[in-house]
Amino acid sequence: MGNQEKITYAQVRQLLEQQMVSRVSLEDNTVTLYLKEPQGGQSVLTYQIGNPDWFYQDFNDLIVEQKRQGIITDYDYPQGWVPPYWMSFIPWIVILVVFGLLCYFMFLRQAGAGGEEAAAVWTAPPASAAPAPAPRRRAEEGHL
Repeated sequence: MGNQEKITYAQVRQLLEQQMVSRVSLEDNTVTLYLKEPQGGQSVLTYQIGNPDWFYQDFNDLIVEQKRQGIITDYDYPQGWVPPYWMSFIPWIVILVVFGLLCYFMFLRQAGAGGEEAAAVWTAPPASAAPAPAPRRRAEEGHL
């Protein structure tokens, strides 16, 4: 393939329309044409296409018709890489983490500026601290 000369999209179209192709394969962005008769010493031509959908829209009807007529023996559009389903959750996880961090830091900022009431939420009393004694009632005069 190193000595293979580059073909153009127009040449791909011409080869297909002139029924000189026996097999077509479109994988990712690479179109592979298997020729019935070698041209220029090559029986397999490849073309890097910008968008596989363009090739499909331009040539699928022609390829299917030539397959029905027996001109093309086989054509294939294998599926490219498909991400696993769990990857669809990654953006949501990132959003939730960013939102959680935003809330956390905003609450810390409020706690720092709010004094004892706001800071009390984040601080627990020491474990060794004894509970405050209950207030004593004053004995009323005359009752002992």
